[in-house]
Amino acid sequence: MVRTDLKTMGVNVEALSTGDIPRLRFIDGYSTAIGMESKEKYSFPSMNLSDHSIDVLGALKAKPEEDKWRGRIALCDNLSVMLRHNPEKALIEFYGSRLVPSLRVRQRTAVQAFVKGIHSDFFYKNIENLAEGIIDVKLDISGDVAVNLIRVRSFKRGPHDAKWHNIKVGDNLAVTF
Repeated sequence: MVRTDLKTMGVNVEALSTGDIPRLRFIDGYSTAIGMESKEKYSFPSMNLSDHSIDVLGALKAKPEEDKWRGRIALCDNLSVMLRHNPEKALIEFYGSRLVPSLRVRQRTAVQAFVKGIHSDFFYKNIENLAEGIIDVKLDISGDVAVNLIRVRSFKRGPHDAKWHNIKVGDNLAVTF
């Protein structure tokens, strides 16, 4: 679905997601969650957080200069599916002690989605506190034409514009408003 949505917005997904070390990786967690084999090249090995923790620790042990994913972008589908199989506190702990530190050390970017309104406020507040930034995306269907909107709600590394903007994504992943 994410791949299709990006194509609809004008992104040349194939050019960015092919090759041995693609600039953009799609990581499918949903297929694993429902017991299906993923059609994506990259997918979650399981819904067990301890499996993911072992993977992240293994990546941290490698030398930074040998990290082939340094500077690359990973798009993970709806991570709310992880909470069907793990307690909220366990996922918060994984983010805070494993995932976020490994992304910072390895200079990687991960874009991860959570469905708003189905988890506890405690969960959202903790995940948002751990994230470098929070980007809200919504579809405005109030007029005759549906409009994709985006805003940066928070960004820890500097000032940002928190107003809603129309969104268009270009082939090089450049977002224009």
